[in-house]
Amino acid sequence: MKKLHFIAVAGTGMGSAAGVFSQAGYEVRGSDEAVYPPMSDVLRELGIATMTPFSAENLAWRPDLAVVGNICRYNHTEVLAAQERGVPLTSFPALLGQEILAHRTALVVAGTHGKTTTSTMLAWLLREAGLEPGWLIGGVPRDLPSGFHLGRGGGPFVLEGDEYDTAFFDKNPKFVRYRPKAAIVTGVEFDHADIYDSLETVIEQFHRLASLVPPSGLLLLCADNTVCRKIAAARGNGLLYGLEGDPDCDYQAINITSLDEGGFSFGLAFHGKSIGEFTMGLTGSHNLRNMTGALALAHSLGASVESLQKSVASFRGVKRRQEVLGEVGGITVMDDFGHHPTAVALTLEGMQRKYQRIVAVFEPRSATSRRKVFQDAYVEAFSRASVVVVGKPYDQSHLDPDDRFSSELLVEGLRREGVDAFLGDSTEALLEILISQAKSGDLVIFFSSGSFGGLHRALLNSLANATKAL
Repeated sequence: MKKLHFIAVAGTGMGSAAGVFSQAGYEVRGSDEAVYPPMSDVLRELGIATMTPFSAENLAWRPDLAVVGNICRYNHTEVLAAQERGVPLTSFPALLGQEILAHRTALVVAGTHGKTTTSTMLAWLLREAGLEPGWLIGGVPRDLPSGFHLGRGGGPFVLEGDEYDTAFFDKNPKFVRYRPKAAIVTGVEFDHADIYDSLETVIEQFHRLASLVPPSGLLLLCADNTVCRKIAAARGNGLLYGLEGDPDCDYQAINITSLDEGGFSFGLAFHGKSIGEFTMGLTGSHNLRNMTGALALAHSLGASVESLQKSVASFRGVKRRQEVLGEVGGITVMDDFGHHPTAVALTLEGMQRKYQRIVAVFEPRSATSRRKVFQDAYVEAFSRASVVVVGKPYDQSHLDPDDRFSSELLVEGLRREGVDAFLGDSTEALLEILISQAKSGDLVIFFSSGSFGGLHRALLNSLANATKAL
């Protein structure tokens, strides 16, 4: 039994990977500067000892391998301690590929948008079909027991495939380490401006992923995306999926009807031949495309149409993806992880079908959103909302002033488009703006890759107190 030490174990990806190896019978310990719920609870339940803060002494138990998180640099205290003790370094994607995925049918879901939701859909469909999959997903599923599971030996294993780099000593995307037997690519756009300098360099990595899928494997690409169509044309085993109206689809959602209560009824066809009729509760055409891709792969792996019909209808989604946090005084408060302008636009378009007035709240926090690369694109994306409230960008001190995103310019651009836009420089200021703007019947939706300083809960509490006072 190998002994594994996870450096920076509290992150979602690292903590979940530690969980998979613990379930596989490895002795796993980890360390981080601090560990908070929910990951601290997950690690405790698995019996994974977690040491804080980072210290050279955390390596004193003499592990066989040190699994290094990609937030760690070459001069990290525990990286240096591992090297001094002769403990080899690896990353969790590389170790997962070598130790677990080499013996499994790895199903990689990749793409700029929708990979967390689509990988969760796929794992749910396979699980409910009795195929006993494993999975490793970067979000918190609402239907699956957790974001990770070892699954049946030799069976399918669903992975959210990230194009971000693997570790300081391995600048390859995580997904190239996963030995894919099949893959879904939900779409390719420019993102991760901190490590990629152009769309072309991003596209190269997705061509690499496609080349790793064996000729006998299924490579599914979204027909609604130009890059995906080009990759499909370049690969002999590339198939396109999408909605009626999308070009050249192999798998296609047809006879689509929007339901009054939200969601869709639709049919799934392969080369024009009907596979079955389905109903799903999630809103937004992007979610329907995601489900179409997941359905196509699940059906190809042997999931019965009957089981798929039941599991599609019961699927509830992923936390922080259009997650309703509460409704107070007729105001619905929703949380969404979206921070790329395309993701913001698609989510707002989906919400417009259900809500007449939308108040969008944006925290520029991700590595890309703090840069000005999408300065103008955010104006176009957020113009779909009635009111937009923008916070200050997260720490930009390491960025050249000429490369920094400007919340002020976003607000000015939105006002030129006729949108009521406001800037708040603190949680208190943002809360005051939201309380003054939100009305009964509104949707208030938060877009952030972080916690937004607890603003979601502060708003719900303030609305509840105001309702009680009436």
